[in-house]
Amino acid sequence: MLEEWREAARHGWPGTDHSDCCEMPYCRSELDEIIWDLPAFAADRLRRLVDPLDREYAKRTLPYPLAPLGLAWWYRRCPDIDLRWPTGMS
Repeated sequence: MLEEWREAARHGWPGTDHSDCCEMPYCRSELDEIIWDLPAFAADRLRRLVDPLDREYAKRTLPYPLAPLGLAWWYRRCPDIDLRWPTGMS
């Protein structure tokens, strides 16, 4: 799960068509459940691995305004958006 979240945070979701905001990061939800179930010391260690990926995912995505507010923050983001400035423009 951690590797899936790392992949999503760094490279987007493989196999999606960049216009589909419905591809949800289920692996992040599973990580969240694991964090809650672990003893405090182990949860802290996992959180230290997940937090930088969360920040990276938040930087690479945009808010999805139609998502219900009761969802976790990662479900209220549109994945697979290339936020880099277009290159090769004259």
